[in-house]
Amino acid sequence: MNKETNIYEQILNSMIFPLIVVNQNKEVHMINSSGESFFQTSSKMIIGRSIMEFIPFSSPVISLIDNCIEKESSYYEYNIDLTTPKTGIHKDVDIQISKIVNDSNKYQIIFLEDRYEKNFISRNKNSEDGKAMSYLSALLAHEIKNPLSGIRGAAQLVEKRLESEDREMTKLICSEVDRIKRPIDNLGVFDSSNSLELKSLNIHSILRHVGEIIKNTYGDKIIVSEEFDPSIPNVLGNEDQLIQMFLNLANNSCEALVDTTTSGRVIIKSSYEYGYTIKGVGGKNKLSLPIKISIIDNGPGIPQNITSSIFQPFVSSKRTGEGGLGLTIVNKIINDHNGIIDFETDSGGTTFIARLASPRAPNE
Repeated sequence: MNKETNIYEQILNSMIFPLIVVNQNKEVHMINSSGESFFQTSSKMIIGRSIMEFIPFSSPVISLIDNCIEKESSYYEYNIDLTTPKTGIHKDVDIQISKIVNDSNKYQIIFLEDRYEKNFISRNKNSEDGKAMSYLSALLAHEIKNPLSGIRGAAQLVEKRLESEDREMTKLICSEVDRIKRPIDNLGVFDSSNSLELKSLNIHSILRHVGEIIKNTYGDKIIVSEEFDPSIPNVLGNEDQLIQMFLNLANNSCEALVDTTTSGRVIIKSSYEYGYTIKGVGGKNKLSLPIKISIIDNGPGIPQNITSSIFQPFVSSKRTGEGGLGLTIVNKIINDHNGIIDFETDSGGTTFIARLASPRAPNE
């Protein structure tokens, strides 16, 4: 019996989502390892105590447990604010509560964090989207980029035959051709035929480079500051793509601030979270992502109607025709690095959070 119990415990502790088992009195009977991390407490401290001590008093979770016990039915609730009394950390979670089969006195509660785990659950879909974008990038390169190169070359030939006062028109043609090519060049990140070379990199060098570009671009309009944790180890990544990813995020923040009346501020922040792990692609192994990079702004926030699709192509809060592929490219790059990207937003600003691996502790 003990051997069988140990196997069940191993299975439960291998689950990446928090799971708690309670009895009819709402006392915790069992909690897995992810649950301990979720509530930031040990099993010894929570088992035998009421679940109500660890979740907000007014939380709908309490009524869901009551309904499950009373009606012996399963209940699901989405996007619940579970700011725990112990940690005070804001958590938006989905919750499933159900009766355990063949045990009339036990009920399991599963917590699925709203975005972090769902990001990886939907990774296969993102992979298919990436293949579609790869095809699109190849098509555009052939059908648009190549003819544009011909137009630019022809304009340069004509320019040589014109007087200096007549060359403004050819310069305009070249400038507009370059402007059209830039977003097409950005699609190169979706080219599945390009193998991504990852190596050990100093993330602060990358972030400082991004910060300098932003400062030079926006000048005094926006205050850009850095809050770096000097103890952070190197990241495992591709330098060019990480620069592009963080530059896209910082540009997004700045563009959200340009037209506001508030004093615009963007903070580029780094920190290290020991033990932060998620499930790998296909559910195999666990990936350690201890390096956390945050791009924080004090803008108006992302409209609620697009938050669920913000990383999809051409989804934007900008006027029609101005939205592009910036965040779609960010999502592709972070996926290629086996990392995750998420955000928090309200009327006081937006924070984009990227989590990356370190070559020093790949399986932390």
